[in-house]
Amino acid sequence: MPSDALLLSLSKAIGGPRCDTYYLYAALITFFVSQSALAKESCNAQSMKGGLCLCELSDLHPTQTSVGMAEVRIKAEKLKDELQHRGERNFLKYLLKHEKEEPVIIGPGSVFYITDHHHLARALYDLGESHTYCIIVDNLSDERVDDFWKRMEDNNEVYLKDQNGNVITPNDLPTSIKDLSNDPFRSLAGAVRESCGFVKGDKGSSSEDYLEVPMG
Repeated sequence: MPSDALLLSLSKAIGGPRCDTYYLYAALITFFVSQSALAKESCNAQSMKGGLCLCELSDLHPTQTSVGMAEVRIKAEKLKDELQHRGERNFLKYLLKHEKEEPVIIGPGSVFYITDHHHLARALYDLGESHTYCIIVDNLSDERVDDFWKRMEDNNEVYLKDQNGNVITPNDLPTSIKDLSNDPFRSLAGAVRESCGFVKGDKGSSSEDYLEVPMG
């Protein structure tokens, strides 16, 4: 519970002497409770669109077959420094502060599909992390399987080609981020993007002629 001195300071700052201490207490309690709930809430099949929650990395299913392992290693080294500097608890706050949430679409069977940040997810996994923050892009768990994948393709949320450019089906996608294969060209594209300021292709575009395929 905040001290009387803190309450008095906040009262002067936001309401002056007429500020009702009761409402100030209520506002502060609501704030601290909401922050605590945010930190403890776990993603589940009922998680709603737009929700922010903690998810297990082992539950995340890729929507592409490969990542650039060189880029993964670079990300992992940077994250390792942050982890050692901040500690486990503050490391999660760091991920949240720097918008490193994993975008998730919940599919049929309550499967969690990440639609971007595959390199980040794999880097966290390789560091031995078990959880990260996820933001629920949509919950489509009630859709039929065929309808779900058609929607994913129509919205460019899945990349159905392997690292050699061969067309694949959703059943060919890896079921865990630990099973992502290596595509050296992704690392090259990532390096060029970082050095030259290129951005990933527009997800709303139908063109496949991107510097990098439209996935992370």
